[in-house]
Amino acid sequence: YESIPNERESPRDFANLSPLEQLPLEILSKVIDFAPRSVLKLRLISRALHSRVMEYSRSVPIVTELSVLCTTAGGMFVTIKIPDRNSALFNMRATSRLLQFNRIAREKHPFSTIHRWKVVTHWSNEDRRLWESIKEAVGKKVAKVFISHCDKKEMRSVVYDLIEEIQFDELKVVCNTLTNEDAHQLLNVIVKSNVSNLSMVVKEVCPTDPEKFLLDLSSAVRSIHIYQCWTNAKHPDYFFGMNSIDWKPIITEMFSKQLVRLCIENHHFKEYISISEALELKGHLTSLGKEIWLSHYPDRRGIGNYHPKK
Repeated sequence: YESIPNERESPRDFANLSPLEQLPLEILSKVIDFAPRSVLKLRLISRALHSRVMEYSRSVPIVTELSVLCTTAGGMFVTIKIPDRNSALFNMRATSRLLQFNRIAREKHPFSTIHRWKVVTHWSNEDRRLWESIKEAVGKKVAKVFISHCDKKEMRSVVYDLIEEIQFDELKVVCNTLTNEDAHQLLNVIVKSNVSNLSMVVKEVCPTDPEKFLLDLSSAVRSIHIYQCWTNAKHPDYFFGMNSIDWKPIITEMFSKQLVRLCIENHHFKEYISISEALELKGHLTSLGKEIWLSHYPDRRGIGNYHPKK
């Protein structure tokens, strides 16, 4: 690696820096990774190292999970989970942003390796500064995002604005009603954030074309888990907004795209796929010629935990 002065350093200033201060960010980051808890002390050595450490803290993923729980009264509870080894980095990143607000709680159970920052907020514009501070503290990449019961349009707007520029591999969504607008926004988030694993807990599913939505999802992610909650549907074969549907060609086409893992939990409407249809589906999936994983609960005599190989 070649060390290059930054814009604020003249060649003379750079020559006067210590060997540690002259390290390129790629090497300095490995030093921090080796001893992440010493990052606060490292930052105090000099202004140059303070700047380099802050630059590093903004560029690396620190948060393992960001979750947002919405209430019917308009309240929103944000939980940020940070592993113990990254806690010093997150504290440094968050101190100047989040601690200015008086609705922050930090906790860590004695036998846990996870630190939790909990923020109580509201979807109104009055809390816009707080949401911006949360976004800056979380950074550009997290492992998992969890969104629960943010069914109101105003709440969804705030949540999607929060995660719009964040990259994350896993997304879990719990909602009472999935509308056409919800489906469109959800698909946009999945594509922009490079989501690979999607989990949905749904009750009412109301997109204009649920089948097309499932196929679009299958083109964007590699894993889908769907839990169908109880709803007032009159049909014992209800699933994902549809009833009396032949699911064999739909599931087969889903696996013909990017999707390789599908788990369906439909305990309340067990007849959405019959035993004979399940057996026929197995034959269709074998003909795809790729390794996939399909699980269905309750089991339809052979379709549950089906793993055809190449």
